[in-house]
Amino acid sequence: MPMKVYGRHGRYNRLATAFEKTGNEEDSWFSSDDENQGKPVSDDTTKLSLSQERCTELAEGAIEPNRKRPANRTQTDPVWEFLERPASGQKRRRRATCDATEREDSASQEFINAVNVVQGIVSSLKPAKEVVEHWAELEAEVQDDRGKNGQAVYGKTRTMLAKAEEESDAEPVAQETEERSAPGDEVLSRHFNELRTMGETLKYSEDLDFILTDESMTTGEQRRNNMMRLCLDMMNNEDLCQYIVKYRHREVWEWCFQGTDPKQKVISLLQCFIADKIPLLRHDKRWSMLSLEKFILPLATDEVFPKKIAGSRLVKLNYQDLLRRLKFTNTCQYALYIWATYMLDRDAVGGAVLALAQLISRGRFEDWDTACSLLENNIIAAPTGSDIEEYAHAFQALARLSKERLANEGVLKCLIKLTNHSTVLAFSADLLPKLVQNLAASVRLHQEKLLGSISEAIANLLILQLGLCLNIVSETAATASTDEITDFRTVFDSVLANKPTEMSFVLQLFLLVYAYSAGAAGVQLTPAEAEFLKSELEAFAIDVSSYNRNIHGRITRVLQTL
Repeated sequence: MPMKVYGRHGRYNRLATAFEKTGNEEDSWFSSDDENQGKPVSDDTTKLSLSQERCTELAEGAIEPNRKRPANRTQTDPVWEFLERPASGQKRRRRATCDATEREDSASQEFINAVNVVQGIVSSLKPAKEVVEHWAELEAEVQDDRGKNGQAVYGKTRTMLAKAEEESDAEPVAQETEERSAPGDEVLSRHFNELRTMGETLKYSEDLDFILTDESMTTGEQRRNNMMRLCLDMMNNEDLCQYIVKYRHREVWEWCFQGTDPKQKVISLLQCFIADKIPLLRHDKRWSMLSLEKFILPLATDEVFPKKIAGSRLVKLNYQDLLRRLKFTNTCQYALYIWATYMLDRDAVGGAVLALAQLISRGRFEDWDTACSLLENNIIAAPTGSDIEEYAHAFQALARLSKERLANEGVLKCLIKLTNHSTVLAFSADLLPKLVQNLAASVRLHQEKLLGSISEAIANLLILQLGLCLNIVSETAATASTDEITDFRTVFDSVLANKPTEMSFVLQLFLLVYAYSAGAAGVQLTPAEAEFLKSELEAFAIDVSSYNRNIHGRITRVLQTL
């Protein structure tokens, strides 16, 4: 009795047993198997479905080679119907077979690919020198990445604020992050920065083109508004100023100063701001567009300036914002600053001496030193006839200043340069006694310092005041006032009583001034006083003969009268 097999290959075992018993009667087991009579074939096979190919492989492996296959069997026979049942879903992997030639070809191709990869890596390597230089640049960038005021900077596009106590912890993290970054990140960052810079450059260029090529600039109001907009943009964006200086400096300068009218105060103020914000080089010929005589000087000597302008509400707000943020709030101070900072090497301007002297005499501004330095710079050493008259009027304007103003070194220097010309004094003889009296009172205030230790600032002030007195008393025959003689006499008596062992330059200059004042007032000196004056002035003449011929000549002249 054939053995009934349960399990995965039960059908295969019965099929193999049937072939062994029946020989050439291949299908006899289907009709003679008692156990299978009356039972459907699918009772034992529903749990396993074999394809025709798989069944054939199993049969060929189990049947002996000398046995014959069943003849004239096709897939249409009823016995093969069970093979057409749906597969159970379980799939078996097929073993891929290849011959030795294919393996050799595959191995050869893999070797060639590996060689190509290695050659590509080797060819991409840079020279050692270039790698070292690049690494040095990276280290320098990492060292410069930490900003100021507790700001840690990573790369060129990212920033992170770090507290002082967190800096030590932030540095290792930043270094680790940079070490982990891929080599291509730096290249990408550079490309990004270049694109960003290009975008900003295009933006600046478009904004400037819109302002510089505006066809509505024919009206003064529109020109003023566009210039105000440009000034505010330059205040708010330092990168815009750098872009203008680098790429479009001369174009913007020419557009700004294509017309200068000192009567248009607001536009002139904006022009002064632009000239100071983006100045040209000193030797640039475009500085001539700012005429000292027709533009700068009228602005510098006119202190009237509008605090409000006509226009829309936005224009008015922009103007007020501009005034709050400007270095100077009027054209007078701005023009003086530009003149003294960028145009001081220009030749003397006609009418500048009188205009600046009148400006100083009004005294409505704070920057006295700038105005006085400009006035001093425009006084020439050899004035002509018309200049002498102008200088005389300028001297009269300054001589009327109060005692407090006469203590300003800038004013004193201008007065000394003006009084170096005796003809200037002749035009102002009525003002001289009062001026000398004020100077004598100032010298008497520092009487004690003259005999003791004196600071450099006080010494310089006394030298200027005594020098101005010397120019006046030595060149005019005006009678000295009583107050003047009294003040000088008090100081002289103090010097004579103490007789310092070493006479300073200030004391020697005072003795020279007193000798001229006493002689003009007719003061009778005692023999001791006259001898003291003579000996000290002779020593003074020897000292100054090598560096000041003017003082030496005046000493020689006064010694003849003692």
